[in-house]
Amino acid sequence: MKTSKYNIFLEQDDDAVLAFNSLTGALVKMDSENYLNFINLANEGISPEINTNEMQDFMKQLKLGGFLIEDSFDEMESLKRKYFKVKESKSFLKLEIAPTNNCNFSCKYCFNPNRRDNDMTEEVQNALVEFVRKKAEKTKVLSVLWTGGEPSLAPDIIIRLSKKFMEIAKDADISYDAAIFSNGYNLNYEMANSLKDCGVSMAQIVLDGPREVHDKRRTLVTGGRTHDVIIKNIKEISKVLPVLLRVNLDFSNSDMKYITQLMDELKEYDIPKYVAIEFAQIVSYTSSCTEFVKKHGFNRKVYAEKLAELIPVVIKEERLFSFDLTPQYGAAPCTSNSSFGISPEGDVYRCFLLIGDKRECIGNLLNTQSFDDRNENFVKWDTWNPFERKECIDCDILPICMGGDACPFPDVAIDGYVRDGIRCSPLKFKKEELIRLVSKQRMCLNAI
Repeated sequence: MKTSKYNIFLEQDDDAVLAFNSLTGALVKMDSENYLNFINLANEGISPEINTNEMQDFMKQLKLGGFLIEDSFDEMESLKRKYFKVKESKSFLKLEIAPTNNCNFSCKYCFNPNRRDNDMTEEVQNALVEFVRKKAEKTKVLSVLWTGGEPSLAPDIIIRLSKKFMEIAKDADISYDAAIFSNGYNLNYEMANSLKDCGVSMAQIVLDGPREVHDKRRTLVTGGRTHDVIIKNIKEISKVLPVLLRVNLDFSNSDMKYITQLMDELKEYDIPKYVAIEFAQIVSYTSSCTEFVKKHGFNRKVYAEKLAELIPVVIKEERLFSFDLTPQYGAAPCTSNSSFGISPEGDVYRCFLLIGDKRECIGNLLNTQSFDDRNENFVKWDTWNPFERKECIDCDILPICMGGDACPFPDVAIDGYVRDGIRCSPLKFKKEELIRLVSKQRMCLNAI
């Protein structure tokens, strides 16, 4: 037996040890005696003196969590096999669909400069349905993300396509799930009910802070305020759909006082505590937001510090926060052979962030002969490999980070960004704090 290279041990104030394995995602709390037993097993192996039933049970749990592994087990090869198995899998079809390029917001940091007042035509819708129908013959899961533009401006298109997709899934005997990413201004109770009936099971909505902060950053194209309408909608649609509340962070809105004020507002508006909070770093995905990021953005190290500072504010209010310690066994959707972004014009992309950038297009649904796996833009995403990054190979959080949030964008997109030369997950820089915070939330959830 040997210890995993992906073990991370954190001493606790109560003389216990928090043990985390980034390859399995196992997170356990050991008392000091069990931790010493683990050290002995790791250093000396199993001796007759410790080969008791109790120790056998303890070893079984350690092996189950991946903390102890067989001498012959190659963790890196195991991770690679899992990665490429998912990457090449035909068992799922993931579509990120923009039913419209139109948007009713004028956000200061918007990455999408291609906003136009055009919706997906019926011709493109029909071509998309046929595309899905053919793909469904070889898949087990159909997953859809409604994005944009602002998808809530085209509810009729979403509903029509969703009904078609659900029919296809039923006929093919495959599962279907969907989510929507929205600014939340038009997404009211009635629309949420309609979307739920069409298979939508989650809504992500952006709220960038308390009223005074949000309304400076995310205005209507007319200049009007948006905060109060959004927060009213969040309260209403949370009765129908799970809501993930996303706060996009930079230097201008990441002070603790702003997040504290936001928590106070959520309490004031009776936003249910099961509405989860997600923090996200603003980065310059495209040239349209570069100047904003230069002026207000921060790098991954600072972002990690902000997370470690702000997440406790969320925990204090007994709200759920979203920070993932789940191993990325699968490839990023954009590197998978079964994942596509679809524009309103029927253009097909490997990454939804690129929708509208014709330079990155791999073909069009109206001309199915226009794209295949030999397309240059297809190949450059398909061949990206996190295991080719030498600086990542020996990292103890590689199974989670996978070369930079498992995101090939900086390497392969024509206008690919680099976060001040730092690609690593924020976990890299605030490992102890973030693992402890996730552990605290898990224990709270287990107590519910």
